[in-house]
Formats: sequence, C-alpha cells, structure tokens
Amino acid sequence: MVALCLGVSAGCGSVASPAAQVTQPPAASPSEMPSPSPSPAPSPSPSPSPSTTHSPAPAPPPPPPPPCPAFTLVHFDARGLGTRNVHVTWFTSGGCAPFRGNIGINAAQGSVPHDDLAIQARSGSVDIPVNDVDGCVSPNSVAVSVVMDLFDGGGHRITPAEAVNQTYVNC
Repeated sequence: MVALCLGVSAGCGSVASPAAQVTQPPAASPSEMPSPSPSPAPSPSPSPSPSTTHSPAPAPPPPPPPPCPAFTLVHFDARGLGTRNVHVTWFTSGGCAPFRGNIGINAAQGSVPHDDLAIQARSGSVDIPVNDVDGCVSPNSVAVSVVMDLFDGGGHRITPAEAVNQTYVNC
C-alpha cells in the first residue's frame, strides 16, 4: 500500500498502516472558488543569432574571350618604286590583336645592308629605302626578295615562306 503525505508535520514519509485513514479538507463552495482567468500567453523566445557571418557570394569569373580566328595572308606584294625604294603592301584576315612582326629585304646577288623594318599592323603598306645595294649586275637594277614574318596575339604566324615576293630595285 502507498502512503500519502499531505504535508502534515507528523509522520510524513512513513509507510501508513492498513487501518490508517486519509482525510481530505472539505471542498470549497462554488462561490469560494476563484474564477478561471486566462493564462498569459507565453512570450516568444528570441531567435538565436546565426553563428556564422554570411558574405555575398563571389562574382562569377568573366566569360572566356572568344577564340582567335585563323590568321590568313590574303595579299602580299613588293615592287620596286623609283630609285632604291621598295613599296610593300600586305593584307591579312582574322587573327587577334596585337600584331607584331617585320619585313626584310634580301638581294638575289650581293647584299642589301639594312635593318628589318618592324611592323605592328594586321594590314598595311610601307616604302622601304634600299641603300648601298651591292651586286647591281643588271643595268641599273638588282633583284631583291622581300619577306614578311607576322604574328598575332593568338599565337598564329604568317611565315616568310608564305609572304615572299621578288622585285627589282633601281640602283
């Protein structure tokens, strides 16, 4: 049997005998009963703050540049122009900037002392002076080979084997 402790100072916590009687206080009358009052609504608990700081997502990388189209020689020409000058024209298509290269002149016989002319254009024309031409065997002229070596920014090349022209220069 289970003992019931009513908070009376005597005998609380001891086991009751079967003959012990438990008494209850008298019931309160309906007028003495407190009227039910609404229980207060529980206040919302604050949301826990995030433990990590959110930073904006990194910007996506820029798109790759469009592929560099094929670099093609369309036209290359060299002609003797007056006395000791060569007029060179070239036209290319495709490729990517920047463009860099040079134009050189070689005499068929003898030598043509000069520095190669640096160029930085996809297409163009230039007059190149040819001074101190050795080997002027034909009456008043010498055969020269004009070559161009041109690169684009995409790693393509127009080689001297592609861009070669022979002409005569008056000397």
